[in-house]
Amino acid sequence: MLPFGVKINNIKFLRVVRESMMPTIPFIIVGSMVLIILNFPFIEKVVPASFLVFLSGVLSPLTQTTMSLVALFLAFLMGYNYVKTDVSNKANPIYCGLTTLIAFFVLTPFHVQVGEEIVDSVIPTTYMGSSGMFIALIASYFIAMLYCFIFNKDIKIKLPDSVPQNILSSFEALIPAGIALLAACIVNYLVGLTSYGNIHEAFSQLLAKPLLVVGTGLPALLITQGLAQLLWFLGIHGDQIVGSVMRPILDNANLQNYEAYIAGLDRPYIITYQMTETFIQIAFMALVIAVIIVARSQRLKSTGKVAAVPAIFCISEPIVFGLPVIMNVTLLIPWVLIRPIFGLITYLFMFFGLCPTPTGVTIPWTTPPLLSGFLVTNSIMGAVVQLICLIIGVLIFIPFIKVLDKKFREEESEKISSKDM
Repeated sequence: MLPFGVKINNIKFLRVVRESMMPTIPFIIVGSMVLIILNFPFIEKVVPASFLVFLSGVLSPLTQTTMSLVALFLAFLMGYNYVKTDVSNKANPIYCGLTTLIAFFVLTPFHVQVGEEIVDSVIPTTYMGSSGMFIALIASYFIAMLYCFIFNKDIKIKLPDSVPQNILSSFEALIPAGIALLAACIVNYLVGLTSYGNIHEAFSQLLAKPLLVVGTGLPALLITQGLAQLLWFLGIHGDQIVGSVMRPILDNANLQNYEAYIAGLDRPYIITYQMTETFIQIAFMALVIAVIIVARSQRLKSTGKVAAVPAIFCISEPIVFGLPVIMNVTLLIPWVLIRPIFGLITYLFMFFGLCPTPTGVTIPWTTPPLLSGFLVTNSIMGAVVQLICLIIGVLIFIPFIKVLDKKFREEESEKISSKDM
């Protein structure tokens, strides 16, 4: 399993996607915090309406220039990180990133439809957010691949060594960038001949929507979360392996929920990245609480004390490695099943309308439970669902922790007896 997990994690496309999405996180969080402030429950009853209008006028550009433009950021970062993640690649990452960014614009129609009228020479922001995210990831990857292939084949303008490096780099990028952008133009023209009109619509209809339907379905959630836990049990970073495949899909769902939320529409997805991070990945906390409640052995008491504070801030390593969970057969069944159970409970609450679906806002992953559930759903029911999940999780873990604690006490008694002898 370990070599398989490493191979999955080292797939170049997934590595480039992972490295490209990471830099966007602080800006998405900033935009999300603004959205939380402007839509905080009952704020209109506490703050004067005139001040709210003023505050919205000051802060709302932050949401429009962060989460709503994430595809634009990714279009550059994919090209940049295609080079940076390969030490043998001799291309300049900035020029590669600019090439993928321009290619993204080439593939994007420069017109919008307002009613029955088509307005030309404008950049549609629709494709700068969640609707353009998949093209930003996939098209940029292949454009970067073509650019680097040409560059590393030494198909470039060569100048004397006496030429300054910045000028040299510009001329070296000319032929690779020109060919890569020409390829983007050809693809854009060919797709324009179809009924889809542009590559964004073509990809959305043919691939993106099916991927979202499958990736945000309940079966996929239960399987992937159980698999992540099984990998953790085997000593492999399960969230990193599973997240490499699932995160682009779930992040896209997250952004679509966000766009629906700010537009005052129904959110289309229950299962998003924030849903899994906020309601499911906290499952390990039930184990920490169960350890603190049950512990009679010195070993478990010490582990519980060490793991308690980090667990409040969603840090699982002290309990995973300190108990340990890894290769601990006693905990295998509850450990693998706990996340799917949390996922099922959360899904049912949201499916039947007992808890709002995630608004699409992104909060720091270290936000303590209950507060995180409230912020992600903009409802106290988010915190209630987290609390219910944790209570059920503790009840599931307690019988297994009792078995483990009994074993540890027997080992400690044997040690004391051997010392007395």
